[in-house]
Amino acid sequence: MAEFKDEATSVAVGRKESVGAKIKEWGRKKIVALKRRPQNIPFVALIITSFTYLIALNILSQGPVKDLPGAPWLGFCVFANTLFSILILALYLNIFPKYPKVNKKTGKKTKTNYVMLVLVFVFIAILITCDIMYYNISLSQIAGSESLFFGTIEQAEAFSAYWSESFASNPVLNITYYRENLVAAMEFSITHLVMVCVSAVLLATLPLYKKLIMKINTSKELESTQLSEAIDVEDGD
Repeated sequence: MAEFKDEATSVAVGRKESVGAKIKEWGRKKIVALKRRPQNIPFVALIITSFTYLIALNILSQGPVKDLPGAPWLGFCVFANTLFSILILALYLNIFPKYPKVNKKTGKKTKTNYVMLVLVFVFIAILITCDIMYYNISLSQIAGSESLFFGTIEQAEAFSAYWSESFASNPVLNITYYRENLVAAMEFSITHLVMVCVSAVLLATLPLYKKLIMKINTSKELESTQLSEAIDVEDGD
């Protein structure tokens, strides 16, 4: 009975060790893949940023189309951000080509396409500019029509600097004409701005954390076999 318990315990321990070893090996392979292409980190950030903006187009486009037709630059900002959010991903794929060009004279490989890299940063600057324009134009539309933007006093207080004097003295909120989508769009424009800036920082600092990633030890330890130990002993005798 005791032998049966010992065998069951050893099997359970072996399973735990095998699961832990599999997880460790999976992590090691992921780090190895990251060592080969560390540029995937800012690329993933750009993908998340672009798709988040495209998903929120329904909120962002309602303002210039329905509620603020007198502010045509809002529509331009939405169109430009949508266009460059897609194009920037295509450009990024060409920064680090899978098959680098080889200089025929020197034989050196060009692993980075600096023209595409510069263009990506130009596109990032355009995205940031459009986000700032969208937010500022929306804010400029609040003065004189505050009751159409806010549903509660708390939300209005967040934009108190843009109140008119009459609204500040008598903050009556018209819930019937409350433009909730405009406030949401303004808040999302700031969120998108932050996401774009984070992606830009990850791309700009790629050479720095690439060195740190390359320092991670991903070598696989091989255990010595009993056969080699036996041979060593015999040779020593």
